[in-house]
Amino acid sequence: MNRVRSAMPIALLLLAFSAGGACGSVHVDDEEIVFRLTAPGAERVYVVGDFNGWNPTIDRLVDVDGAFEIRLYLLPGRYRYRFIVDGVSMQDPDNPPLAGDGNSVFHLVE
Repeated sequence: MNRVRSAMPIALLLLAFSAGGACGSVHVDDEEIVFRLTAPGAERVYVVGDFNGWNPTIDRLVDVDGAFEIRLYLLPGRYRYRFIVDGVSMQDPDNPPLAGDGNSVFHLVE
């Protein structure tokens, strides 16, 4: 898979708001896109979206310092995504849906 070079400036554009209980984030760390979700009491969390064919079992987040997290290499573009928390689909609580289908959206710009 192609990787984004760290020497290239990268910007991640998000609209965010706070929601009770869970909190999420999507950000760039070096060459990786980091999806993070704090979901108290959750056992399994996955991320689904345009980047993985909406497969609900392929990209499982792991516990990192009390929150669920996964790091992915993605090419620049516009991506729709959702979290699957213990089998229940939810939008990112800190990135309101921008797509007409109710999914959260982020733009990765090179």
